[in-house]
Amino acid sequence: MADAQPILAISKNMTSTAEQGKSHTDHLHTEVVLSVDQEDLLGYLYEHPQEQHSTDSLAATLNDRPRSADEVVAELKAASEGETRSPLRRKRNPEDVEKDIEILIFKGLVAGERTGGPGAIRYEGVHLTIAGERRAIALRNPEATSPSQHEPPKRRPKEV
Repeated sequence: MADAQPILAISKNMTSTAEQGKSHTDHLHTEVVLSVDQEDLLGYLYEHPQEQHSTDSLAATLNDRPRSADEVVAELKAASEGETRSPLRRKRNPEDVEKDIEILIFKGLVAGERTGGPGAIRYEGVHLTIAGERRAIALRNPEATSPSQHEPPKRRPKEV
């Protein structure tokens, strides 16, 4: 009967949370921190929804993509903060893209089918999830997706 106590406490906590109008997973909806490379991957998937994406095709494409001055500055800043390697020395390879895809899958932003064997894992059919699409939109239009834009209109009290 001692085992019932923790379960009862969890159940009471979930009930209390539900009564407050919150989901017991609300804490999971915090801002997800991404590296410059992961944001780049999300942006590319968003801009090319009709293409078939895999680890190798993304590595080849992202390696060749021309970078704007703003992107280079952002990448240099990220490299100086230790988030990624310097874009001046960095070449994207399938292993780097695979790692970024796995992180984005873990964070619920992309999905894909894992193929290959030990030491040679690759992903096929890589695509954005709904959460990934939202994040890509937020990256493209930060001013349009600020929290102040999402406040629902207030209801007027009903007149009796």
